[in-house]
Amino acid sequence: MAVTWTTRWKIVNQEVGRKWGKIAIELWTKAGATNARAYSVMIGPNVGQWVFAIEFSDLAAFGKARDAVRASPESKQWNEELPKAGNVLMDAGLFDDIKF
Repeated sequence: MAVTWTTRWKIVNQEVGRKWGKIAIELWTKAGATNARAYSVMIGPNVGQWVFAIEFSDLAAFGKARDAVRASPESKQWNEELPKAGNVLMDAGLFDDIKF
């Protein structure tokens, strides 16, 4: 069953956010994501924040990709640079597809 991993970010520095967002999506896709998207929140209390949704064929594929991304030098770099720029991870979630 497919799963989607999401993260929601408060982006203060758009230039740094776009740089690392593009790299992250490419890295997750290379690691096995079947789809990767970024959204800007348009209504509600989180207006202006960014949401990344990364899809995988199943939980095992997500786990394998997560391990590969975490081991990458890019991951270490963005984990250092994003907070310095004021960009903050607000929350993360893992969703399971519901078949009706």
